[in-house]
Amino acid sequence: NEIHYNPLEQGASFVEIFNRSLSTSFDLSGSRLNGVGYTFPEGSVIPPATYWVLVRDRTAFVLAYGTGVRVFDEFAGSLDNGGERLSLVRGAGTNEVVVSEVRYDNALPWPALADGLGSSLQRIDASQSSWRVGNWMAAETNAVNRVTPGKINASSGGLVSIPPVWINEVLPANIKGPRDNAGDADPYVEIYNTGTSALDLGGLYLTDNWTNRLKWSFPVGSVVPAGGFLTIWCDGEEGESASGVIHSSFRLSPTNGVVALVRDEGGASGTTVLDYLTWRSLPADRSLGLVPDGVARSAQGLFYPTPGATNDASFPDFRVIINELMAQNTRTVQDPADGDYDDWIELYNGGTNTVDLSGFYLTDRLTNSVSA
Repeated sequence: NEIHYNPLEQGASFVEIFNRSLSTSFDLSGSRLNGVGYTFPEGSVIPPATYWVLVRDRTAFVLAYGTGVRVFDEFAGSLDNGGERLSLVRGAGTNEVVVSEVRYDNALPWPALADGLGSSLQRIDASQSSWRVGNWMAAETNAVNRVTPGKINASSGGLVSIPPVWINEVLPANIKGPRDNAGDADPYVEIYNTGTSALDLGGLYLTDNWTNRLKWSFPVGSVVPAGGFLTIWCDGEEGESASGVIHSSFRLSPTNGVVALVRDEGGASGTTVLDYLTWRSLPADRSLGLVPDGVARSAQGLFYPTPGATNDASFPDFRVIINELMAQNTRTVQDPADGDYDDWIELYNGGTNTVDLSGFYLTDRLTNSVSA
């Protein structure tokens, strides 16, 4: 319900859990808060309409916020100032259930005021998805409620219902892939409707620029069927739009970029980012998409683009493995670039075809599979 990942006061970071039920208690015994390395002890029953505050350092927290906030417990890990995924999980293996989850960041469109300027990330509407960046805010740094551990958030409940649509796939650099109605291999964005009713996106916006969030407006009649898809060719050739085929006024960046679905709240209320995807060094003809469709936590590079259809996570025959590694290399193989004895990893391709690893990742953190 609230995340203070980079406080002004060293060690005063915290995460707040909220039971939004007005009548039901929940037993969190054995549940895990992944990302900060915390497991709830036996007897952890959270009453209705109750806030639990988990802190990095109890002493630092009390020095920063006083003794009036009840601290439930300390967590052993830490909150990443560069952003990370936090998930409240119960059960294990095939019985594992994600109760709540968010992937916060310190980069736009996440509020900059929460990154070391004194404000926390606060969830606006507890009844709506924690995965929506537009459902999080940061109060002004001089506001009395810039942090709200153990109490109601600054803008609690003040969010118009977010439609059940997601940016499901984006192909920024289309060279040999799908063709639009003019026969061009152009970039596209695909929207997926997880709801049970068709939705007209008329009046919503797409943008590739955080300084111009209302860059291009969906025309009225831009309908996404229930459980279906809508493809927008983001090629800057709006004049090629035809019945059932939509072209935007801007062209996606082929290598490093962003695309966002935005709602205009009108007047001083500004805008709400409903969903967004970013990409970095995505190879040509590879799309970025959600697998399964409409599940925001699972964006991944896709070998086969599928505009207007279910995303395909399959790959051609792939036999590349981590074949050897050496840690604490002090006297064996030297780095030819500088002569240092550095740690190293060896990859081996056991197949018969050359494999392009562009868009793949190496990581040393199982909780962050796309760590650079």
